Amino acid sequence: MTWVGKDQKYQARWVPARYSLYMRTLREWRAARLLTIRDLAAKANVANQTIVQIEHGRISPRLSTMRRLSEALDVGPAEISEFNDAIRRSGEPAETSEPALEDETEEQAGAPHRLQPLLDVLPDDPLQGISSELCFGFILDKHGDVLYLSPSHTRVLGDDVEWTIGGDIFDIFIQYVHPDDQYDMMRLIHHVLVTPGAIDESGYRVRLADGEWKDMRLHATNLLDNPAVEGVFLVSSPIAHD
Repeated sequence: MTWVGKDQKYQARWVPARYSLYMRTLREWRAARLLTIRDLAAKANVANQTIVQIEHGRISPRLSTMRRLSEALDVGPAEISEFNDAIRRSGEPAETSEPALEDETEEQAGAPHRLQPLLDVLPDDPLQGISSELCFGFILDKHGDVLYLSPSHTRVLGDDVEWTIGGDIFDIFIQYVHPDDQYDMMRLIHHVLVTPGAIDESGYRVRLADGEWKDMRLHATNLLDNPAVEGVFLVSSPIAHD
């Protein structure tokens, strides 16, 4: 199978191969080009979440998406292992296997989940009567990478940090959590990540867009075995002071 398009330089490099000295995963190529998920998405004109889901093996990309991402990375599609596997496995990936960029809204960006339905699957109530509109949530994969960030984070933090999707939660904590709280938070997250069914919580201070610190409580639950989530769910809620 060859790609036929106006840019013929990809034609010879589209043929799938079982092994290539130059083959890397999409994430490895992105890192080699020093591109964040947001950078690559803008350069290739695809949705951020499309890249996240390809990198985590959740979708098989369209041919058009493969070509755009390959051109943005300046490599042949067959040199990206996820693309090579998709071509070899089915000949032509399903056109309905990924979200369309033009159909994505702020509420849809980042995941198929919403915060309230996620709260409903928890074994206890982490908010204790606090409105979910004052909270925000993350879903992490088993490695601690961010799969989902609830849109409510912009209302709470006063800033859009959607670029963190696909990033390491520990790197994010270094940027947004108060230095005096970082060690305890990282230890909590590590414990929940490696312990099936674990639940833990702790208070911390988060930096807002205006530079002020806000007291928050993080509730972490390991739901990697729950098919409704398949991740570690973190929800941050404000701490009320009398």
